[in-house]
Amino acid sequence: MLWDRKKTARDRAPAEKTENVYLSAREEWLERYGSYIKRSAQWRMTAWCAIGIALLSLSANIMQLTQAKVVPYIIAINEIGQWSAVARADHVTTSPQRAIQADIAACISDWRTVTADNELQKKMIRRLSHYFVGAAKGVLAEWYNHNNPYEIAKQGRLVQVNVQSLPLAVSQDSWRVEWTETVRNHAGILLSQSRFAAMVRVQLDPPTTEEQMLNNPSGLHIIEISTTRIMD
Repeated sequence: MLWDRKKTARDRAPAEKTENVYLSAREEWLERYGSYIKRSAQWRMTAWCAIGIALLSLSANIMQLTQAKVVPYIIAINEIGQWSAVARADHVTTSPQRAIQADIAACISDWRTVTADNELQKKMIRRLSHYFVGAAKGVLAEWYNHNNPYEIAKQGRLVQVNVQSLPLAVSQDSWRVEWTETVRNHAGILLSQSRFAAMVRVQLDPPTTEEQMLNNPSGLHIIEISTTRIMD
């Protein structure tokens, strides 16, 4: 019985030694190649992510190319209704201040001009209806009640308006503009000449419909206006 116990102990020792050898070999293999395997898995994951991003970018580019693009253009119209300049809206460098100044000057000219051309006169009055709102619209209506341009033209008086300089900003939404009105008869003989000034208050309302874009592309509205005569 004692011999069997000793024999069992002796027989167990080589087995334990053999088992430790395998464990050591496994640990050595993991130390040598485990890091390579881990890095390889990480690189595969990175590669798949890169491929996924590239596919998404390609799909987005294809969708963008297949979609129709609308490029807005700005067309400048001269006094006789003919276009004089065309430019892409995203390439226009005119500042908002210059656009406001140009619109105010054009409104003053359309408002106070009296011409023998009835169609042109109607066009100017119709154009003003898209710019004058609120209290300014009432001032405009009152003016035409007492100064009918068609009757003035029949009486032989034509009024030419010359805005002398660009409107001057007084505050963020207020502008001062000066102009000269030259009155002549149908033969072109000078009858009188007067200077005027106006304080104009404006607001900007970006157009939201096609009609607004065509009639008032800048979205400028004159909400208040008061005029005075400049005495020489």
